[in-house]
Amino acid sequence: MTLSFNIEYRTNWGEEVRVLGSIPELGGNRFNEAFSLHTVDGIHWTAELDIRVPEDKTIRYSYHICKDGKPVRSEWNSLPRILHVADNPKKTYRIEENWKNLPEQQYFYTSAFTESLLAHHDRSAAPRSYKKGLLIKAYAPCIDSDHCLALCGNQKTLGDWNPDKAVLMSDIDFPEWQIELDAGKISFPLEYKFVLYNKKEGRVVAWEDNPNRYVANPQMEANETLVIGDRYVYFNLPAWKGSGVAVPVFSLRSEKSFGVGDFGDLKRMIDWAVATHQKAVQILPINDTTMTHTWTDSYPYNSISIYAFHPMYADLKQLGKLKDKEQMAEFEKRRKELNALPTVDYEAVNKTKWDYFRLIFKQEGEKVLASDTFRNFYEANKEWLRPYAVFSYLRDAYKTPNFREWPRYSTYDAAEIEILCRPEAADYPHIAIYYYIQFNLHLQLLAATEHARANGVVLKGDIPIGISRNSVEAWKEPHYFNLNGQAGAPPD
Repeated sequence: MTLSFNIEYRTNWGEEVRVLGSIPELGGNRFNEAFSLHTVDGIHWTAELDIRVPEDKTIRYSYHICKDGKPVRSEWNSLPRILHVADNPKKTYRIEENWKNLPEQQYFYTSAFTESLLAHHDRSAAPRSYKKGLLIKAYAPCIDSDHCLALCGNQKTLGDWNPDKAVLMSDIDFPEWQIELDAGKISFPLEYKFVLYNKKEGRVVAWEDNPNRYVANPQMEANETLVIGDRYVYFNLPAWKGSGVAVPVFSLRSEKSFGVGDFGDLKRMIDWAVATHQKAVQILPINDTTMTHTWTDSYPYNSISIYAFHPMYADLKQLGKLKDKEQMAEFEKRRKELNALPTVDYEAVNKTKWDYFRLIFKQEGEKVLASDTFRNFYEANKEWLRPYAVFSYLRDAYKTPNFREWPRYSTYDAAEIEILCRPEAADYPHIAIYYYIQFNLHLQLLAATEHARANGVVLKGDIPIGISRNSVEAWKEPHYFNLNGQAGAPPD
């Protein structure tokens, strides 16, 4: 199979355009092996490449600008380019595209819309391939699952401008849409427009408001498909609107809670949002703010880590039951007592939950930390997880979050921290419990997020605008921060 890349980009002297992709011939996503294009004028870049047909018949790729073999610019690739190819080794794909910059209405391309509010859960198949094909691709993210993009044009295959005969496009790579036309049945030049089609009503409800799109005779050969990409489609429709609620997680205490709202209650809040036809649930910061283990730690904007979640948001039921029935009965009694209080007893809740953490970690920790799921989480997050766990352990050991007052480790040393975190070290169990808690918090919040997306609700977060001077970040990377100033509202 042959891929012919063609893109316009005005480079500076000494720069080149490269294509990086998922197949070995495009570097296998290893940048130093990306495929180089060539040019005669510094504007039009092109190259042909023979490849083996991928097993999944899918190629993901993006364009990059390099100088002296190093990347200096990359196109916007939050949504990588995707090409579905035919199972035909003699096929040629002539790809004509433009550099992808930040799109208008960029927010429609975020996961909030593509995976929740306007998600297309039941995608159509890849378009049929023809011996001589014209593959047209376009971006149109603000189309819900009751509608689809379609083409109408000056050809019989496109309805001869009759919207009732418009040809529907595939949403397999939503928010990108695509269709392949049988070029052997097209009398060029081709003129067409994108239209919005209501699948429930079976009719076109809007036309794009711009001049006809035009394709001159591309002089195609047999076994060749011309790919025309980077079309952006907009319709003159009312702006998307949705209502939502903003709430701190700690205030979501339910009958099943342990004295304070937790990530399990967050799922119940999402159910309420669905029942009341709301589209977003925004929560206050959920970062760990534990400094003194007193009520003064309750302020959510003074966190000890910009990454770690507060342990009190753990849903204890999801951690599993203690095998000791007497201990379990005692915790159930304390749960009911804490839940019966008219307000949250911050100190009592956190002390009780930590009592439970220590017991359940002793019971389940070794098995959990040995699991593949945990290992994957640890490898993806160890850059912040290890410093956070060590900081938390030393904070309690030295009874202060002010690391400047610690008799040892007051200056962060990666080699010393690595020694503390070794499984054979005496300190390891006191550190690993934080791994265990953060891993479970991760799973619980992920479950709430997936529950929200599955029900068309956005779970929106909030973060402090700065860090605490007594935090992991101030300890680990003080050179990034001016610790002589402070932001925020003094009355808080």
